[in-house]
Amino acid sequence: MSTTATERTVRLRAEALALLPNVESFQILTEECERQRQRMERTLIARVMAEGMSGDAIQRQADYNRGYVDGMRYAVIKAPEAAIRMLQRDEIREVDEEVEDRWA
Repeated sequence: MSTTATERTVRLRAEALALLPNVESFQILTEECERQRQRMERTLIARVMAEGMSGDAIQRQADYNRGYVDGMRYAVIKAPEAAIRMLQRDEIREVDEEVEDRWA
C-alpha cells in the first residue's frame, strides 16, 4: 500500500470512529461498559467479604478487572476520542497549509 493509500485508509477509519459517539446504540454500549465495571467491583468486594480472600488473590483479581475495564474503555471511549483528535489536528494542518499557500 502506498503512503497516500495508507493515509486515506487511516483517515477513513478515523472518520468512522469519530462518528460512533453520536450513535444512540453506541451510547448504550458505553453505559453497559460502565455497568459491567460496577458489577465487577461489587463482585470483588462481595468475594472478599464472603470468602476472606488472601491479599495476593485480591490483587490478582483486581489486576485482571483493571485490565478488562481498560480494554473495554479503549475500544469504547479512547479509540473514538483519539480519532476525533487526529481529525481535528488534520483540519488545523490543512488550514495552516491553505494560509501558507495564499502568501506563497
